[in-house]
Amino acid sequence: MALGLDVLYSSKTEVHLELAHHFEQNGVLVPDPDMEICVYLVSGAEALMFHNQSGFRYVYGEGEVDVRAQKSLNEFLHIWLVSLKQQGHCLINIERSAA
Repeated sequence: MALGLDVLYSSKTEVHLELAHHFEQNGVLVPDPDMEICVYLVSGAEALMFHNQSGFRYVYGEGEVDVRAQKSLNEFLHIWLVSLKQQGHCLINIERSAA
C-alpha cells in the first residue's frame, strides 16, 4: 500500500505529522490506518489521533487525556514504525536531496 507523510504543523519545538497507508477503493484513495503524530524535537514522539475504517480515537479531547488510548496508540505507532523501517522506508530531507 502507498505510504503518505504530511507535515501538518511545525514549530521550533515540535512537528505534527500525518502518517497513513492508502489503498484504492472505487477509484478513491482511502487512508487506513491514518495517524496524527507529534514529534517533540528534544524528547521523542507520541500518537495524537488514529483513524481507520472502524472510526477515530483521540488521545486528547475536551481538556482530558484518554490514558488507555494514549498507551494503545503509542504501542501501535511503535510497532508500525518498526515495521516500516524493516520494509525499507526512511525519511530524507528533500531540501538536501535536491541540492
